[in-house]
Amino acid sequence: MAPEKIDGKVVFGTGDPCTTGWGLGIVSMVPPAYTEGLRICPEFEEKRFQADGYVKGKARLIYMVRLVIPGYQTMDRSSIRKVRK
Repeated sequence: MAPEKIDGKVVFGTGDPCTTGWGLGIVSMVPPAYTEGLRICPEFEEKRFQADGYVKGKARLIYMVRLVIPGYQTMDRSSIRKVRK
């Protein structure tokens, strides 16, 4: 179910070097953020966000259904009514 190829570049900055560094630290704790082909570039001086990317892969309906069914089976009836409303 994972994509076959990921390619992209994300440039972000908050205008403050301190908060940009905090944001980069938080992003670096997420393992998919540093996959091969994805580049994350902090901009410490300017306030900006720019993203460009390409993802290639297959998402089959049966995989999605297999993920949803166990969660649906464990829900109680009151939760289902709340979701429908």
